[in-house]
Amino acid sequence: YTIDNRGDIGSWVRQASMEAIEVALFALGDIEGEDLKSQNASGMETIETSAVGALIKQSLEKIDRIRHAAFLHTRKVLSVARLAKRIEHWTELQAIYQPSLSDFGKADLFDHLLSILGLSRYRSRAIQGLALSAGGLGDSVSQTAVNSLVKAVEEGGEEMMKLVTWDLHAILAESKGTSRIVVAVMRTIDFLFSKAGLLDVGGTDFFEALLAEAWASTRNCRDIVQLQVALSLIANLTYAGEPIFTASLYKLIAALINRYPKIRRCAAEHLYMRIISFEEEEEEKYDVDRATELVSEISWDTGAAATIKSARLDLFECFGMDPPKKVEGSKVKVAKTDSALSSYASLVNAAGY
Repeated sequence: YTIDNRGDIGSWVRQASMEAIEVALFALGDIEGEDLKSQNASGMETIETSAVGALIKQSLEKIDRIRHAAFLHTRKVLSVARLAKRIEHWTELQAIYQPSLSDFGKADLFDHLLSILGLSRYRSRAIQGLALSAGGLGDSVSQTAVNSLVKAVEEGGEEMMKLVTWDLHAILAESKGTSRIVVAVMRTIDFLFSKAGLLDVGGTDFFEALLAEAWASTRNCRDIVQLQVALSLIANLTYAGEPIFTASLYKLIAALINRYPKIRRCAAEHLYMRIISFEEEEEEKYDVDRATELVSEISWDTGAAATIKSARLDLFECFGMDPPKKVEGSKVKVAKTDSALSSYASLVNAAGY
């Protein structure tokens, strides 16, 4: 997954690797002996099964050229009958990859391949590839992948939703520090909240684990996009019941003194949207009027550092929460403003740059 001045060399490497996998698996198929089991380092599956899993992952990734090549290489591998005893779910995979690639449009191919989610051995690999497609930057592939995923979890019911979301969480936990994967996976989970009703299906254990990973991804993070996606995920969790509501709301308020002005404003906007959606019971429990006033009137991106810190402390008080102990140690960078350029800066900020 490397891009340099020569172009997307990572995709070239992946394409060449898939060609090599096909050749290697054909060679393994020529080796006699039904008892031959080439186990990989984990000892959990044969190397043949592991290689097919890698091809399946590429079959669902976002680049059309790579996705189509992976489909064709997998189809050819599954034509080698001698590998049947060494590749798990052989019969089911043959049925999935039997049709020709020309039989599918972009959307149909995603829909068709997502039946792999029903195969336990390959589900995690499929989700890894799908998340990179679904969590893209809003292009047509992303929209197609998201729609296919939503369709798959709706047809699979609550159990499928739980399996998929826990797999996504596992990818988050394994990919710490890799922004390319973390952002895509968090975006994919965000889509499941907004389009597939994850809030109604997810349990407390999952929401706690997801909140922990989302918040951990913000620590010492200098990637603005990753910080924004993490806050969006945390904001979604504020709509869950207790104890998730309080825990996620606390994180959202804590983010109001992030070092980046744009992120402070992002946290304030999420907090404002949550406060104005409070039910009557919540309005009676908390000082909602004061909280609304603070969130809407404080200039979180350009205000004075002392004002921002003081307002955040007041917000904790509005919700009956104890603030973090080391408030003074937080570094709040205040954007410098020029009266002659203030209107232009507002325009640029509003555009999201």
